[in-house]
Amino acid sequence: EKEQYGKISLKDFWLRRIFRIWPVYYLVLLISAFFFETVPSGKTIAYALAIMPNFSHALECGWSTSPQIWSIGVENQFYLLFPIIVMLVPRKHLRWLLLLIIVGFAILPHAVDFLNVRLWNNADLASFNRKFFFGSKFDCLGIGCLAGCIYIEREGAVSRKWMNFLYNKWFFIVCLIAAVVFWGANLEFSYFTDEFMAALFAVVILNMCTNSDLKINIENKVTKFLGKI
Repeated sequence: EKEQYGKISLKDFWLRRIFRIWPVYYLVLLISAFFFETVPSGKTIAYALAIMPNFSHALECGWSTSPQIWSIGVENQFYLLFPIIVMLVPRKHLRWLLLLIIVGFAILPHAVDFLNVRLWNNADLASFNRKFFFGSKFDCLGIGCLAGCIYIEREGAVSRKWMNFLYNKWFFIVCLIAAVVFWGANLEFSYFTDEFMAALFAVVILNMCTNSDLKINIENKVTKFLGKI
């Protein structure tokens, strides 16, 4: 968009996200409200209409007939905040800010959990922390953004030699095998499994989309259309 028009329109970006996500989201709310007998509370309805179902999920008042909609809240909040960050932060600092966000969101819930166990022992805080911070995974979304920054820098004049390691064919194969094995066998670490998986898939997607040495072509009319919307 910047190459074609010389600028990025936040309004147009947000409108595209709205037309893509909101109709199906509200349709799911209507269907689950009319075809199931459970009557949600006023607080639940308010959070759902405001597209903040991840907050109600964390506060134990989620939309019970369609509980998976909490993820739509995360997606919308990500699309609202991250473009503003990209617009305001100079490109040379963006990668470091994303790293800070990734590390911060990865560590924060563990820090809250640590303090809660040793100082407060608050069950409500433990539940909110587990469902909101561990469920939101803004750090994993940040890893995807960081992969995008790496792609842009590699294509531009600010390319770094260390980036070539990410585009190494054998490193790609190792990441692909690891992603399939961990996901397929449902393997987990004690901590940071989601972040590890996000990093693996970021490397895999980055290479499949942009590494010409792999001779993998995933561009077609369908994928181009999905990219535009």
